[in-house]
Amino acid sequence: YNKFSIWALLIVGLTTITVLAGFTVIKKMLFDLLPTWEVNDPVSKVFVMDEIPPTTGSLAAGDSTVPNEYLVDPAIDTLLLLMETQGVYFHKTGSRPSGIVGPNDVVILKGNFQWSGRSTTSTDRIKGVIWQILQHPDGFTGEILVGDNTQWKTIDEDDNNSEDQDQCIIDVINTFYAKGYPVYLMNWTDITHNVVTEYSDGDYNDGYIYDDVSKISYPKFQTDEGTYVSLKYGIWDSTLQAYDLDRLCLINLPVPKTHGYSGATIAIKNWIGVLTTHDFNTRYGGGHEFHYDYCFSSFALVAKVMMVTFPKLTIVDAEWTNPNGNQPPNSSVQTKMLLGSTDPLAASWYTAKYILAPISSNSIDPDNPNGRYHEVITNWANCFQDSGFAVTKDSTDISVFDRTTLSGSSTFYLSVSILDGWNIVSIPGFHPSNQNVLTWWAGNDPTTSVFKYSSGYKIITTCTPGEGYWMKHLGANEYNTGDEWPAGGIKIVAHNPISATTGWNLIGGYENTISIGEITTTPPGLIDGLIYEYSSGYTVATNLVPGYGYWIKLNGNGQIIYPERPTSAPKMEGEKIIDEKWARVIITDSEWKEYILYTTRELESPDKYLLPPKPPAGLFDIRFNTDRFVEDISIEKTIEITGAYYPIKIRVDGMGINLKDAITGEMLNTEIADGEELVIEDSALTKLTVSSDGLRPLQYELVQNYPNPFNPSTTISYSIPATSFVTLKVYDPLGKEVATLVKKERQAGSYEVEFNAKDLTSGIYLYQLKAGKFVEAMKMILLK
Repeated sequence: YNKFSIWALLIVGLTTITVLAGFTVIKKMLFDLLPTWEVNDPVSKVFVMDEIPPTTGSLAAGDSTVPNEYLVDPAIDTLLLLMETQGVYFHKTGSRPSGIVGPNDVVILKGNFQWSGRSTTSTDRIKGVIWQILQHPDGFTGEILVGDNTQWKTIDEDDNNSEDQDQCIIDVINTFYAKGYPVYLMNWTDITHNVVTEYSDGDYNDGYIYDDVSKISYPKFQTDEGTYVSLKYGIWDSTLQAYDLDRLCLINLPVPKTHGYSGATIAIKNWIGVLTTHDFNTRYGGGHEFHYDYCFSSFALVAKVMMVTFPKLTIVDAEWTNPNGNQPPNSSVQTKMLLGSTDPLAASWYTAKYILAPISSNSIDPDNPNGRYHEVITNWANCFQDSGFAVTKDSTDISVFDRTTLSGSSTFYLSVSILDGWNIVSIPGFHPSNQNVLTWWAGNDPTTSVFKYSSGYKIITTCTPGEGYWMKHLGANEYNTGDEWPAGGIKIVAHNPISATTGWNLIGGYENTISIGEITTTPPGLIDGLIYEYSSGYTVATNLVPGYGYWIKLNGNGQIIYPERPTSAPKMEGEKIIDEKWARVIITDSEWKEYILYTTRELESPDKYLLPPKPPAGLFDIRFNTDRFVEDISIEKTIEITGAYYPIKIRVDGMGINLKDAITGEMLNTEIADGEELVIEDSALTKLTVSSDGLRPLQYELVQNYPNPFNPSTTISYSIPATSFVTLKVYDPLGKEVATLVKKERQAGSYEVEFNAKDLTSGIYLYQLKAGKFVEAMKMILLK
């Protein structure tokens, strides 16, 4: 709608009424125009904005020349942020399984893009939702289809409602598509007249399926990318011959307006169908003969199948509101409001009562028992609830939140020290603008991605509280609220359980510093080993500090639980982790980065000392080749060095060690004695074999192989107390030699050797150790 110059300004009480050349703009002066309230255990939550911020720019060009920053809509960003503060998450991820949009969903956005006399959905809101879908933390690999709610004619490219009147819905779709995003126009008119059956019946034609019992029709079609979609059953896999309903995500973006038959059309009518469910029996309206044309003629509509295609999100665009039904657009009122809910019934009830009824008539009030809309919304509520959906139009079951939730005492102040280069960071709450990486960390290296960890590193662009990230920063910086972040603080969020998987997980905390001992899991006892932070190498963490990231290892799938507030739980002290009697190997590079490895012969629960996955390439990291930082080096072990600046110094404390080049086997020293150090200049020496005479075995010993039985590999260990010529051979049951594993002089120590029997058949084999006068043999079983 054209916003012409203001020619009159009237102030009446708490309301400003502005007249725009034939249009009326009702603009509230105070935040209390749209009421908010909270109830205990609400059935539904409604989120309202009584002011819509300007959008970032126009997509009217409709091509790839549009700057990326124009794809963002602050109004949608703010609404979704408001929802997230109350645990309603837009993105479905491993840590947010209740989220709305999954990374591989087929998302159908249904708005109002025709019926210009009844108002249309703002194309600014549409582009904002599309952009947010594409910013999925796990990367979006699905499809986005944009279509009208009940299209019966061609989309009107001139019919739009945005700040720039030249930006129509076709321009929005073309812009995203030109930039390589999977965004397409869905023309329902292409399948209006086709009556078909389901894919599972072997029918792959586009069209409508009609259920003569429920009097409901619904579409099925193939997308531009070749995906088969049934609006009732979900995404069809022609190979598996199965549907996936979870991947079908419908988001409704209606506008509020009155309607001659139903009283009002907001978020419900176009989902249930004009003359379908609310007319086919008395409980849902009744009294009207089913109109055949609404399923099969040129007037066919996309009717709602109540049992399955429930919209996962409803966003009511009340930028403009039409109180006069089919009257021309210049009768619309610019109310400049936005509303969101996962309950379309609650969204419709609130919009009708507090936005539409005040500017139309009392008959639109959904609580007026004599009004037409009260009758219709009651019928629709019956239909929803009979179908098993948790919806409501009862104010005592609804909590309503506005933007005041984002400010005031619900914020906290934050300071995070960031190092030059790679850091493990997290967001402990919500930034009031959005959760984009650059919003949080403006100094992020633009040439390098930010990574989360989920069975491997994955690129993200939007941050989520509770998750940890590797982020490379240009220069060191101290981030503070009031400087890099808004002075009003960071928004506190609920300490929701974090979904985690077996193995390593990269996590973050919330607004409070908590002790490691305060972290629990569901089911209990999943924490497996130590929790680590990173600062010039991995170190054991004793606290989770807001803004930083941490590695935690679990022995099963489950949830990580944080307390809402710090408790007096005992801390995990350092001396309980590292025994002071253990010997140490201290490695320092030329930039004074230092890491300590520990050695002992009495190592219980060795996997307790496993380190997290290696950091990004080039970062300082020292570990044994077992991925531990504590080992028994009476058996030779390899030290792996990455990201160090040479020369490096290796100092020992509490023992003497021998070092070799792990690649060539060349000795680097006779022995580094207790308290001495060795300088290595050659930066190619990144793998060092280490052993200690100080941990020398007291006797010859051949150890039972492990695992046993095995297939196809197993490990054989042996110890020798003095330098000896050693042979280790494997024989088959007939005494024939099948492998020589060792045939060389060995210094005193304990050793491991791997035996691979991939070319042998199943059976019992003997392995024999000879060292000087010592001879011993043992049996092992190859079981394929």
